[in-house]
Amino acid sequence: MLLQFLLPDSKLIVFESSEIHAGTLTLHLRLAQTEGICPDCQQESAHIHSCYTRSLADLPCGEYTLRWKLTVRRFFCDAQTCKRRTFAEQIPALVARYARRTKRLQMAQTEMAFTLAGEPGAALTTKLHMGTSPDTLLRFVRQTTNSSPVAPRVLGIDDWAFRKGHRYGTILIDHERGKPIDLLADRESKTVAAWLQKHPSIEIVTRDRASAYADAISRGAPQAMQVADRFHLLQNLREAIQRLLDRHQTILRKIRTNPGAMATEMPAARTGRLSKAAVRRERRRQRFQDIKTLHAEGLSQRALAGRLQLDRRTVRRYLLADALPERASRAIEPNVLTPFYGYLSQRWHEGCRNAAQLWREIQGCGYKGPRVRVYRWSVKQRTDSLEDSGAAPKTKNDSTPRLSARRASWLLVRVAADLKDAEQSLLETLLEQCAPMKTAYALAQDFGAMVRERKSQELRAWIGRAKASGVAELKNFAMGLERDATAVEAGLRLAWSNGPTEGQVNRLKLIKRQMYGRANFDLLRQRVLAPG
Repeated sequence: MLLQFLLPDSKLIVFESSEIHAGTLTLHLRLAQTEGICPDCQQESAHIHSCYTRSLADLPCGEYTLRWKLTVRRFFCDAQTCKRRTFAEQIPALVARYARRTKRLQMAQTEMAFTLAGEPGAALTTKLHMGTSPDTLLRFVRQTTNSSPVAPRVLGIDDWAFRKGHRYGTILIDHERGKPIDLLADRESKTVAAWLQKHPSIEIVTRDRASAYADAISRGAPQAMQVADRFHLLQNLREAIQRLLDRHQTILRKIRTNPGAMATEMPAARTGRLSKAAVRRERRRQRFQDIKTLHAEGLSQRALAGRLQLDRRTVRRYLLADALPERASRAIEPNVLTPFYGYLSQRWHEGCRNAAQLWREIQGCGYKGPRVRVYRWSVKQRTDSLEDSGAAPKTKNDSTPRLSARRASWLLVRVAADLKDAEQSLLETLLEQCAPMKTAYALAQDFGAMVRERKSQELRAWIGRAKASGVAELKNFAMGLERDATAVEAGLRLAWSNGPTEGQVNRLKLIKRQMYGRANFDLLRQRVLAPG
């Protein structure tokens, strides 16, 4: 009775004996058939040549590793016309020729390989009493043949990074089935166009605003309708506004965030760490001055990037800014000291710089946290004063985090009703301080509403307003929309978006990181395209 559960087909195999040794259950078996069939001429033969034993691994039995000792006979082929003289009997339904494991064990190990890859998969197989090596698991993945995908009608396309900033590939997904259908080793326009030409069934392609993909779709699938992703439209708008804010760093320096407006920044734990931050800021300030000076002497952006070993976008950003672009403060959730920031700032500006004294005072106001938080806060105040030396001096109440261009750009793009009271106050201050921001804010809100409500008929009018606004960054953004107007209008009109493609890119990143970034492209492609 037990044999029926241990063996997949007990009619083909005869059980002889079993033994248990060192956690391994070994079954001694032989084949039940009396004759063998020649694989070449298909003639039956009962003329035995010899016998040998095959050692096969199988799925575990409880806590025991299961092994087969299968006695196999070799037969003579008596057919005069057959070139084969001897052959061994086989059971192709249970085990492949020359294999050292049963098919069902290999299937289980292959599933683990696709799910966990080499090292983690091998560790799990060992714990489940069917251990194998990482290399064997990866070999199973490479040997698996993926079924041919159904011809896609709605395609999503996006890039992914082998190594961010250096090398990129392309992922293509079938929107209607929600599955990836191919992975390309680069994101070159000609490579993508060649792939599209082999799939004439494509009617709709969703993409981001990358010009390389737009050109590839036009050449490889001219019959397909291109759909620009709505999220990327809003993202491109925010980036344009951030570039506008980068030109007004002097105004941003005058605006400080309220600790309750956004996540409160965490004071660093050691003075040495803060000193390093101050040194880095001074180095950036000196670089900013060098760029301004060298540009005034006639050096181009390209020449500046090469001379100072900087990215051209960094050089361009510094040239457009009227002051050093500040970085946003690192932020975390408010802590037990947050409610007492106002009192501490007041006492600090009154001249009390003793952290122990400040801690005793706020204890009387209800503070129950550790003294070290007050100490770290006081260290941060001293470091802020050092960082701002040589820049615009801080005002008496100017002890809250800086408002960066990136953070400010989100205030202008987000729906006004979603802003908290403190964020709304920040936005109002920003609009009062900078006149171009009022125009940018009105256009950004109108564009956001148009995208969210999918009012494609309003796009052309909005482009005209932005081009006539006098804000260079929004004018350039509008001109880009005008060049891609057909895809943008389709994105505002149709329900399709590139969101599912972005989700598959996140899945690809997870798979790639499971293999510690050392997987070859063929192995990564097999795991990404595996049915799941």
